[in-house]
Amino acid sequence: MLDNILDQRILRDGLYDITLTLHEDEYFAAYDDISQENAKEIVDNYLIRRQDDGRPDNIKIKHNKNQRIVTIEANLHYSGNEKTTYSQRSHDYINN
Repeated sequence: MLDNILDQRILRDGLYDITLTLHEDEYFAAYDDISQENAKEIVDNYLIRRQDDGRPDNIKIKHNKNQRIVTIEANLHYSGNEKTTYSQRSHDYINN
C-alpha cells in the first residue's frame, strides 16, 4: 500500500502541507473503516518508509466515494527536529 501513495507537498511559512492520496481499494485492503487513528498510522508509516524526519500533526482523512480515493492531509514540521532512527520494517500488512 505504501508504494501506491501519491505524495504532494506545499511549503507555506516554513511548514509543509502534505497530501497523501491512495485508491480506496488499497486503503480498505488494510483497514475496515475511515478513522483518524488509521490516518495517523498511514502517515507515520509512510514517513518511516521514506526515512522522512517530518513530524506530522493536524492529520485529516477524507473518503471521496465518487472518485474512489482516500485522501490524508497533514502538516509536517521539520524545524528543530532531531534525526530519527527507524527500524528496518514497518507493518507487513501495509507494505504489500
